[in-house]
Amino acid sequence: MDLNTSIAVGSAAHVAYAAIIHSHKEVESIELCRYRSPPPLQSRIELTDRERDLVANAVVKRQDGVTSFWQGVFASALELGWCSQAVVEAALFHNGPGDIQSIPVSSFGESLEVIFDPDERNVGLSSKLTLRDGTSRHLAMLDFRCEVGEASLAILEKICDALYEGGYVVVDSGHSYHACGMRIVTPSKRIEFLSKALIFSPIIDVAYLSHQLRQEFSTIRISRGGSSDLLPKIALSKLQEISLASPLFA
Repeated sequence: MDLNTSIAVGSAAHVAYAAIIHSHKEVESIELCRYRSPPPLQSRIELTDRERDLVANAVVKRQDGVTSFWQGVFASALELGWCSQAVVEAALFHNGPGDIQSIPVSSFGESLEVIFDPDERNVGLSSKLTLRDGTSRHLAMLDFRCEVGEASLAILEKICDALYEGGYVVVDSGHSYHACGMRIVTPSKRIEFLSKALIFSPIIDVAYLSHQLRQEFSTIRISRGGSSDLLPKIALSKLQEISLASPLFA
């Protein structure tokens, strides 16, 4: 499998991820996650009139494409000088990764598509990789909150250059971008990596980081899903030497 070809701009993301995984010969198995989109706030609590105003303001703020819904909610709370306990507790709702399936690396070749139906929606790749010695490593994953376009991509390149050692791919997910590093990292270095990424909020989705830090692994969508009917594809790639010897990623 030629890694340069697999991660070329325009390649399907599930092809690139398969190539990255296969480049680490010590990986024994990966995990897929089949998840459901979280229920909207309105279906989880019965909103009062004041809470509806809060939500309406948040929806307006979210239209800038950068502000997340919950950032909008609490920015609106400060502006209005009010927030309910029910909204605060609802913000802590964690949807989780869904149903997890362990997949041996030997069961797929040049594409992860052989282990999921290409017509499926909401299929994610877990960052967790189980090695042949039974220990775990992780793919370093990120989710961005910005419009798809050359200007955004130029900014993301600078951020990814600063965060990733060993190269990375940036994936067009349909309405924004994801990223995944070429090197694999220990569980503790995954936490360090996500914590460093927080400084680049709101370009890096702080809600994504929060939920990934609450789990023992991160996830990234490889199927159609969310508000997009397109399969994610590579928008930018940088390949450097792949190694576990880096002082940051070890």
